[in-house]
Amino acid sequence: MCGRVDHQIGKPVQAVSIGYRHTASKRSDFSLLIRRFNPLKSDRLLGTLLLMILLLQESLDPSRRKPWSQVQFFPPSTMLVDLLLGPFGAGLLVAFSVNFGKSGFTSIYGLFAQEKFGYGPREVGLVLMVMSLMYALAQGLLVAPLITRLGEINLIRLVFPFLSLGFLLILLSGTTITLTLSICFFMLAMALLKPAALSYLSRIATDTQGATMGIAESFMSLGRIAGPLLAGLAFDVNLNLPYLCGAFFFAALGIMNLRTARFQRSFPASKSE
Repeated sequence: MCGRVDHQIGKPVQAVSIGYRHTASKRSDFSLLIRRFNPLKSDRLLGTLLLMILLLQESLDPSRRKPWSQVQFFPPSTMLVDLLLGPFGAGLLVAFSVNFGKSGFTSIYGLFAQEKFGYGPREVGLVLMVMSLMYALAQGLLVAPLITRLGEINLIRLVFPFLSLGFLLILLSGTTITLTLSICFFMLAMALLKPAALSYLSRIATDTQGATMGIAESFMSLGRIAGPLLAGLAFDVNLNLPYLCGAFFFAALGIMNLRTARFQRSFPASKSE
């Protein structure tokens, strides 16, 4: 009897330890449903919305604003194609790369650390905690000064090679300290990329800011789906392959940025240039 109970308990514990959700009964499914519909989350979202309405100022110049009678709520069907082929195409590609690289890395990091370093849940969780802390500090303390000093375009151009180097440093790490430092370096660069990309798109989209930002979020969601999928497939081939592919991907974006004339024309000079 004890062996059967241990076996039943072991299944959800094992599932949680490798990152999959396991529910043992309908009761646990119901409790999960209740937690998802937490009213406190709705209150926080409503409070955030009110603060945005009260404190944030309209970024669009008054001379470029349209009266409500001329506002087009439903963009034309060709707008997506026009955005991809126009000056927004490079910015949307950067928006895709943000979550493509970040979600691809985090999705297989636990398996990579377990296979290469023999880490357990404690060690993996500790490194992820440090990674999240670095990400939050970078976005809170470095993004605004760097964008003000360098401009969005120069910052994006600077981040691409650092992201590629970050993937390679993770592969070359041999100890916990070097691995943690390499991941912090990678997350520092990743934390700078998303705000710079969104700031750039918001600045150049004068009459279609809402639609452009919505499409940018869609591209980020697409990257969030494609990143873990491709990283998992690459990991099944070789545990180092996802990081090699990530290094190649961002190196290719950096080369396109520096060498391709069309890509450079997609990035007009920012205010600081």
